[in-house]
Amino acid sequence: NNGIDPKLAPAADYFADQWHARVSDSLCFDKSLTDFIVWNLDKWTKQTGIDGWYVDNVRPVACDNIDAGRGYLLPDGRVQPTYQMFAIREHYLRVRAAFQDNGKSGKIVLHMTNHMIMPWIGAADLALDGEDHVTLPEMGKDFIDFWSPTRLRLDDQAPQGTPVTFLQEFQGNWKPEELKRVMRSYTAMTILHDVLPGANPNGQNPEVWRGRERFGIGDADVTFLPYWRKDTGIACTGTDLYASAWQKPGSVLIAAVNAGAGATTVTIHIDRTRLKLPTDCKAFDADTGKPLALTDDGAIAVPVDRHDYRQILILPPGQTPTNAEEAAR
Repeated sequence: NNGIDPKLAPAADYFADQWHARVSDSLCFDKSLTDFIVWNLDKWTKQTGIDGWYVDNVRPVACDNIDAGRGYLLPDGRVQPTYQMFAIREHYLRVRAAFQDNGKSGKIVLHMTNHMIMPWIGAADLALDGEDHVTLPEMGKDFIDFWSPTRLRLDDQAPQGTPVTFLQEFQGNWKPEELKRVMRSYTAMTILHDVLPGANPNGQNPEVWRGRERFGIGDADVTFLPYWRKDTGIACTGTDLYASAWQKPGSVLIAAVNAGAGATTVTIHIDRTRLKLPTDCKAFDADTGKPLALTDDGAIAVPVDRHDYRQILILPPGQTPTNAEEAAR
């Protein structure tokens, strides 16, 4: 979104003074620029059948071009730049309408490394975060060393209603066992916040997807229960220990995460009554399918390595992870 080549689109040269910001190197999405893009998008969709648009680096752009309707005068005569926050939201809504007018689903993906822009994300199908904190093996670091729970909470999809996926950026010559370990760290922090751990997959850690499939994570009646809420019926205590969950009638999937400095045993407490689970429900390791001990008072204790996780599947009596997966399909 930093420019349109006038060699490819002569209109970009004609409208240069209006479309380009004066205090930043980018385009300002006013009505005329959106008209131009949507008109061309409609034509490309008819000609090629495209049904989506990926937009990179969707950051706010400042402009002080008063002649174009951007910016305003301060009392001392200086010009205060403005940001086209809602004009850009209208731009993405019109892009979506252009796809729909052509019978396309309009898959719009917006990527920004450092923040989510709420007015824009709501108009998209998928928000893509991450790409910052490139991690090399010689650093001796993993995803949780760089990305805190506080930062990941900004990607909670509840406020904007748009799912988020995340780029992990493990680069360099990783040994297979070390790459698997840091990928589990990445998986731990993302699923803890209901973020999709699949933006740039490297073939590592497919177990997480098996566990989620056994639960039926994509079902319409699934509700996310975040760790920061205290009324979910799921709790774990201890420094840097967290438990989020997903619930649907009769079953629960729990992500127990150890963001602490060393391996430990994480004890999860479930309130069967609040979760509307039968008293004789069973617990399983969601990824492996192996049974776990569930006490009469609703406690499940699982060992979790440093910066790692366990997925725990709670099922009604008579169900196992295998037949639960079949039912979910």
